[in-house]
Amino acid sequence: MSRLAATFSLLVALLLPQGAFAWNATGHQIVGSIADQLLTVNASRQVKLLLGVGLREAGPWLDCVKSVRKQPDGTLSYSPPKSLTEKWGE
Repeated sequence: MSRLAATFSLLVALLLPQGAFAWNATGHQIVGSIADQLLTVNASRQVKLLLGVGLREAGPWLDCVKSVRKQPDGTLSYSPPKSLTEKWGE
């Protein structure tokens, strides 16, 4: 009976939704680092030529951009998500 309970517990743990690192800046940096390592030398040069940085540095860009808001006067303002400000201690 304990083997059945252990198997059931394992299945429940695996099937429950888990948070993914890919949904924050750290996760995007990790994915970018892996992508940088998989690029050929020529492709890596092209990425740096186009973006000015490697994919590790460019990965979290959208995390920042989604926090930019257009103001009524047409200017843009940046409000970092709470998760980033809590991480930085601001």
